[in-house]
Amino acid sequence: MVWPVPAMGSARRDFTYPSPISNPKELSRYYIAVLRGVKGKILAMRCLRLTHVNVRVQNLEDAVRFYGTVMGLDPIPRRDTKGKGAWFRLGDTEVHLAEDPASQPRSKRHFAVEVADLAEARRTAGEHGAEIDQEEAGRFWMRDPSGNRIEVVQAP
Repeated sequence: MVWPVPAMGSARRDFTYPSPISNPKELSRYYIAVLRGVKGKILAMRCLRLTHVNVRVQNLEDAVRFYGTVMGLDPIPRRDTKGKGAWFRLGDTEVHLAEDPASQPRSKRHFAVEVADLAEARRTAGEHGAEIDQEEAGRFWMRDPSGNRIEVVQAP
């Protein structure tokens, strides 16, 4: 079976019901078949929540100190033992650190955290020598010791 080039679609009317393919094993997780020359549509899964973010760090000790001391995250036990890493609790989500000594290119990819007091968070980051990448009203971006970018946002 040849899968079509996907076209964005999210409304129920974008999909054909019932599916022309009766065997679920023939369906991709994301696409349905082309019908009469109409491009395929994305068949979205139903994501419930973000469980964790995995962050590559060059030096685990420096990263553990940063995420625990600067960001105030609570360490939690790791449920895996592969590689060198550490896990932290952040609300209902976890931040996983995985040590990889290879240098990483700097980029703007990031994750964001919400804080109760942005001015206090900015002051704490500065006192600990965190690199502040960018600042604007209601938020700032900082880098962890490995150069990973973190957006810090004022809670509403």
